[in-house]
Amino acid sequence: MRLGLGTDGCHCSDNQNMFEAMRAASFVSRVRGLPPEEWVSTGEALHMATEGSARVLGLQGRIGRIAPGYKADLVLLDLDHVNFMPFNNAVNQIVHAEDGCGVDKVLIGGRLVVSGGRALGIDKAALAAKAEAAVDRLHAVNARARRFAEMIGPTVVDFCRGMANAHELGMHRQLPTES
Repeated sequence: MRLGLGTDGCHCSDNQNMFEAMRAASFVSRVRGLPPEEWVSTGEALHMATEGSARVLGLQGRIGRIAPGYKADLVLLDLDHVNFMPFNNAVNQIVHAEDGCGVDKVLIGGRLVVSGGRALGIDKAALAAKAEAAVDRLHAVNARARRFAEMIGPTVVDFCRGMANAHELGMHRQLPTES
């Protein structure tokens, strides 16, 4: 089984923060009362977000780890940030304490795109203005679908609750083994 982590987008269920996605993955296994030895560890959550996600995307061998021949997509964290004081266990602190505020630099394909926590080469005000301008247009285009979603919402909630409570279909820990 290939297992990775991702975010949907700020317009629906989350805020595009992979640190929060890792934290949720680490904690969600605890919801159904599994014994601690079956909880998703911080190491497993970090693996799902990096190498696991690369495998899900079919990009294993190209992204997902720091190694020769892999693209240099890196997030560099400021160890002077409160999330890392005192610096104790890097993986635990990245998964359970980091929230994006400690990000200092980001490199994509080896190219610096964030420095000092600020995106480089992006006119944030102009981008925000374009996004705001699109809101009314998108609301109009999606109005019919939104009404339908609101109409079926209670049924979907009942279905999801029923699936979560069905013993044979409940949440079970299914992590891939290393291959």
